[in-house]
Amino acid sequence: MMRAALASWLLAGLVASAVAAQPIRPRIANGVTTAEWPDVGMLLTNENTCTASFVGCRTALTAAHCVCQPGGTGAPCGGGEAVIAPAAALLFAPQGGVFAIESIRVPDDYAFGVRGDVAVLELDAPLRGVRPRRIALDGRPPPGTRATIVGWGRTEDAAGDAGLKRAGAVDTTACAPFAIDDATHLCWSYAEPIGFPGTDSNTCPGDSGGPLLWNTGAGFVLAGIHSGGFGDSCAAPGASFDTDVHVVRDWLRAQAGVDLDATACGDGGQVGDAGVGSVAFSGPGTSSATHAFGVPAGTKLLRVGLNGVQTGSLDLVVSPGAAPSPANAVCASDFAGNEELCEIQDPAPGTWSALVQVPAGAAAYQLWVTTLPEDPPPPAPLPGALFVASFAGDEVGQLDGASGDRWVASSRLRGSGPALDGTEGLAREADGGVLVANPFGRNLLRVDPASGDRTLVSGCADAACASAAGAGAAFLAPRFVALAADGDPLVADRSTPGTYAVVRVDRASGDRSVVSGCADATCAQTIGAGPAIGRLLGIAVGAGDAIFVADDLAVFRIDPLSGDRTRVSGCLDEACAGAVGTGPSFGRPADVAVDGDGALLVTYRVEGVPFGALRRVDPASGDRTLVSGCEDAACNVLRGAGPAFVDLFGVAIAPGGGVLVTDGELDAVLRVDRASGDRTLVSGCADAVCSFAAGDGPRLAEPLDVVAVPEADFASAAALAALAALRSPSGPRCARGARGDRRRAARRPWRGGSRGGSRTPR
Repeated sequence: MMRAALASWLLAGLVASAVAAQPIRPRIANGVTTAEWPDVGMLLTNENTCTASFVGCRTALTAAHCVCQPGGTGAPCGGGEAVIAPAAALLFAPQGGVFAIESIRVPDDYAFGVRGDVAVLELDAPLRGVRPRRIALDGRPPPGTRATIVGWGRTEDAAGDAGLKRAGAVDTTACAPFAIDDATHLCWSYAEPIGFPGTDSNTCPGDSGGPLLWNTGAGFVLAGIHSGGFGDSCAAPGASFDTDVHVVRDWLRAQAGVDLDATACGDGGQVGDAGVGSVAFSGPGTSSATHAFGVPAGTKLLRVGLNGVQTGSLDLVVSPGAAPSPANAVCASDFAGNEELCEIQDPAPGTWSALVQVPAGAAAYQLWVTTLPEDPPPPAPLPGALFVASFAGDEVGQLDGASGDRWVASSRLRGSGPALDGTEGLAREADGGVLVANPFGRNLLRVDPASGDRTLVSGCADAACASAAGAGAAFLAPRFVALAADGDPLVADRSTPGTYAVVRVDRASGDRSVVSGCADATCAQTIGAGPAIGRLLGIAVGAGDAIFVADDLAVFRIDPLSGDRTRVSGCLDEACAGAVGTGPSFGRPADVAVDGDGALLVTYRVEGVPFGALRRVDPASGDRTLVSGCEDAACNVLRGAGPAFVDLFGVAIAPGGGVLVTDGELDAVLRVDRASGDRTLVSGCADAVCSFAAGDGPRLAEPLDVVAVPEADFASAAALAALAALRSPSGPRCARGARGDRRRAARRPWRGGSRGGSRTPR
């Protein structure tokens, strides 16, 4: 599973090589710069830069030839090319954020200039605050239709001005005169006399993947995806062609499922809505410039994006007041290249300023300022409500256990306090608060379900760990959390495999004491005897405060007093030449829960492979019995009916004794029947492409853990409302780009050239 934290180093590598190579970037010939179309982003890869459109909260569309390259390692594309690895691409949207790519899919019958020049990008993290574009499901625009084209490329072949968002108008025409199939494409002619800029436009090399937008009378829909043109020039006379989205709608549905039906991303306002601020600035970039803007009271997230042409270099500094400088910066984004992003939570209302710095050369730029209000609160949880850790979304979600409906309980846009950063494990306290193991923040947080506010329990108070709550060895990276009998949290803490600890946290003081494992980050001293633990993940507490943990080879018991470790069940080594306990041993343990009779329920998964098995482990013998899921290593046979596991992860015992699990690939929570092994979808996707989903609301994003709320907690609604007294407001915080403030390394040059005879990819 990819982590959203990857976005910072991806952007590092991808952007810098583009700077070095002066890449062809999609731009609109005879167009105009635009502050509209927030759903149109810039796709950066190791070899090129294209345009892409958000069509769901986890889905974007681009052209297949943008992601098919000679060095690709994925599915073949023909012509000696293959789909690039998702890790080699990044999507930048100045009003939406920076997104790593989870997967890339291209039609099997793709042939440039013939059919299928479209690719589906599955985003690693969910889009928030930008409404996705609807695709043309109900028909295709007839010849003579006035349409809008958008892209990030250059204005003419010899221009070095790629990197600004531009738009223009075209009138579609028949494709047959250009020897392009009308059945699969939309076309337009670009001929003298040329009209005013923006009224008579064309695509240029690099505009590939961008949208042709058709106003059907009920709003603009994505009708075409920029594919190519004729000749080596985008000047008149010429013509261009797009992939017809309506023609490939069934294939798109089979890849993206119900995400195509999303009408908003998140519970709150979207760019363009009343209450959401959006303003854009531009400048020649010949020298540094300051732009002042207002931040209204009630702003939960300030998002400032910067992009510019590749003739120079740009950096971004954002500060309150009218005189920004690196010295008083709340956020400084200085990646190599010209794509910069700052996200600041809970900004103080009033005047703010953005300083656009030009360290080298000159670079015309666009600066985008978006102010998003706080998301509305979820409804008061009903008995049986669930809370879920959305790892890739940096969110804690709230689910209705009956309907499956979803809301965001705490996130960048809901609640105040230290930022969630890679939420993994959850535990529920007696007073209703939800503890969150926050690995990239290196802390343990408490979420107030009523307000969404986050309170620091123990660990680093900020990204630099300049201050911390509690004494003791610093957290490595808290993964999962459970509660001891006295209410103190026990944290499964691990940075790299083999550097681990089980840490007890004093709930009152936040002090940390190592129960077992590395005494500190150096691991020069180990607490407790017994076999070392590798990739520490799940943790649970049994009778007598016995601690059970899962690593990727076995399940261990830890003595709460001595810290001694005993292998309860599983492999003795990586080759699994020997094992403790009988029964199936394939798959790697992820999480563990203690059942009512003292037996262990353990989830097993295989990284990057569709697999999932929930097994019952006898804590005395170590014997393993399959409860639900894969009966064999290849997962050819399943025990139990219902949606198949794809990436099984978290497990919890629900009030009343039910078994709940999370699947990080399905973005789902399921209920498992112990007797039959049957799986019932509680909320989320029924399969990997999300062709069907249970419940409404923002989709979960790689859910790793779940906790349930007992019925007794909600006998009085006042009990939950009382938790609001625990709110802990905080000042502005900065998320630089996608969790990174270091400069990015150089990106490889982008190849140019044409293919398909005189047909040229845009």
